[in-house]
Amino acid sequence: MNRILFLLAVGCSALVSFACTHESKTDTDAITRRSFEAWMAAHAPQAEPLGDTGLYYEVLAQSEEVATLVTPKILCPQPCPIP
Repeated sequence: MNRILFLLAVGCSALVSFACTHESKTDTDAITRRSFEAWMAAHAPQAEPLGDTGLYYEVLAQSEEVATLVTPKILCPQPCPIP
């Protein structure tokens, strides 16, 4: 009788342990996309998505003027080794 009760207890514990295990169906890509879109909405609300590429663009300023190149000024200690 004790052996039968022991086997029933082992069987029930096995059923309970298998019933509690489940496969996690977390979609990390969806979570990453949602968190990135939330970050973009908070930090760059004017940015527009560029199709389905994951890239965003924002028009900073529009002007009719001709663009000119700006020569960077190099700051260095005296005497400057760069001419």
